Amino acid sequence: MKKSVASLIIMLFLAVPLLSGCESKKLKAENEALKKQVETLTGEKASAESQVKDLASKLAMTNEELTAKTGELAKVQEELKAKTAKKAPAKKKK
Repeated sequence: MKKSVASLIIMLFLAVPLLSGCESKKLKAENEALKKQVETLTGEKASAESQVKDLASKLAMTNEELTAKTGELAKVQEELKAKTAKKAPAKKKK
């Protein structure tokens, strides 16, 4: 009985490193795959940030142009109001 228990313990000590070695290889492979995925995502993030900056600057320029155009149109509108006020006939008094 003692011999069978001792042999069982010895076999367990021998089997554990072998089984953990397989798990270690799987973990290393998974780790490498995750590292590659992180690198890919980091590149995509940088690209997306660049696109956001470009679009934000274009939007700011468009906003400035539209604001200037709105100011010009307001001036034209005021000029037209002034012209129509001058041309309007005076009301006759009864």
